[in-house]
Amino acid sequence: MISTVHYWQADFRKIALSLKKRAVQKRWDSRSEHALERDAFVSMFAARKALESRLLDRSLDKLSITVTSYPKIPGTPLPQSSTDFPKLYDLYSGSSEQLTLRALANQFIHSIIFAPFMSFRYWARGLLLFF
Repeated sequence: MISTVHYWQADFRKIALSLKKRAVQKRWDSRSEHALERDAFVSMFAARKALESRLLDRSLDKLSITVTSYPKIPGTPLPQSSTDFPKLYDLYSGSSEQLTLRALANQFIHSIIFAPFMSFRYWARGLLLFF
C-alpha cells in the first residue's frame, strides 16, 4: 500500500542509488536496459501515487523540473518501436520546458516508447520518451 510512505521512501533511495550508478555505467546489455526502465517507471508511478495520496511534502507538488522537448515532425505516424524516433522527431530542435513532478511522472507513465540516450563516454545523457 502506498499509505506506508516510509517503505516507499526506502525504495526511492535504493532506486536513486541504482540510477546514480547507471550514470557512469559503460557496459550495457538488454538486462541493464530492462532494469533501468523498470526502476524509472516504478519510481515515477510511486511518486505520482504518493503525491496524489498527499503523502509527500506539498512543496514537491510544485517542484519544477527542466526537460528538453523535441517536436514531432508534422504528418508522421506515431512511433511503433525505439528505432522509429529519429525519423519521426526533430532531434535538432529541442527546447527547454518546465514540468512539475506530477507532469513528468505522467509523461513516463503514458509514453509509448522508452529509449535510453547513450553518449560515447558515459550513459548519463538522458532518456527519451515518445507519445
